[in-house]
Amino acid sequence: MKRIKIFISSVQSEFAEERAMLCYYIRTDALLGKFFEPFIFEEVPANEFPVSHVYLKEVELCDIYLGLYGNLYGFEDEEGISPTEHEYDLAATLHKSRLIFIKSIDEERRHPKEIALIRKIERDVVRKTFVDVDGLRTSVYAALVRYLEEKEYIRWRPFDASFDNGASLEDLDDPKVVQGRSKAIQSDPREVADLMELIGSNPSISRAELSRRLALSERQVRKMIDKLRIEGRLIRKGGKTGEWVIVKA
Repeated sequence: MKRIKIFISSVQSEFAEERAMLCYYIRTDALLGKFFEPFIFEEVPANEFPVSHVYLKEVELCDIYLGLYGNLYGFEDEEGISPTEHEYDLAATLHKSRLIFIKSIDEERRHPKEIALIRKIERDVVRKTFVDVDGLRTSVYAALVRYLEEKEYIRWRPFDASFDNGASLEDLDDPKVVQGRSKAIQSDPREVADLMELIGSNPSISRAELSRRLALSERQVRKMIDKLRIEGRLIRKGGKTGEWVIVKA
């Protein structure tokens, strides 16, 4: 499947850490890495084309424009316009999906032209604020999962409408209960492979974390684990504080 291209736009010197983090995170995340390919200008090899030609061409080719805005406006060309503003204007003209993240800082510290650019963007799209790298990562993850849902790359399957009558996760892990539900368990092989990869890299990973990383409900994750246990491919040792053991074929 052709990956969805994300153009990451910002003043490079101000958001060097955030840009590198987002590229690495998107490429290595179990879910996002299957669908998205980020672009940052720093990774472009030396070539004979003008800088403006390269970054504007990448905006044209992208599916999503992801903008980071802080206190710096950036280098201004002969027209007094920064590369970041040129990139945003082109993305808007081409009707690209735009995800905007604005760093929370004292407004008095922002460059006047950066303030004007942010105001222009706010008239076009809804933006999200962030304080630090962890907050940005969480917000970007949520925005990209929402994009996948809206474009129907992924779908949330409905929960079972019946009540569990107070049963705990440990009750549901009872082998007899698992065996009784085995015929109803069906899982996407790709999702199962991703789940096994996550467990292999972190045997103590929780169902909640598996759910978040796979963008599935905890109920769906539990059903996948049940099926793997029935098939003898996965064992739980040590109860709630234990870890998963993958049984080699």
